[in-house]
Amino acid sequence: MNIFLCIDGEKKGECSITGQFDTGETCAVTISIDEAHQGLGYSRLLWAEMVKQIEATYPAIRPDQMFFIDADASAGYWDHIGFKPNRYGYDYRGNRKNLEGRGYEKVITFKEIKQGNKTRK
Repeated sequence: MNIFLCIDGEKKGECSITGQFDTGETCAVTISIDEAHQGLGYSRLLWAEMVKQIEATYPAIRPDQMFFIDADASAGYWDHIGFKPNRYGYDYRGNRKNLEGRGYEKVITFKEIKQGNKTRK
């Protein structure tokens, strides 16, 4: 699923999710906004549109559906959104190999995305 930010007919940003909901498959999130358009609140608009599209396409999505990011090189953006360290992240040394999100750095639930988007400014 991809949501694009277009300004004056040109793509300036994107929010995307890979993976399948309710399957145990890791749903990975990426977001990017052209540098000249960062800090203007566009990511919040992308998240709001992503939530709307998910609810329209998958109305039975569970509130605890998890979304992951692979690596955080954002200087705090993902923390601001509400992502938390994944307990099965890079350092996980357990025996369970098929864990959803295993090896990904941070995680958030669909419920947390919705709640955070309502309160973030």
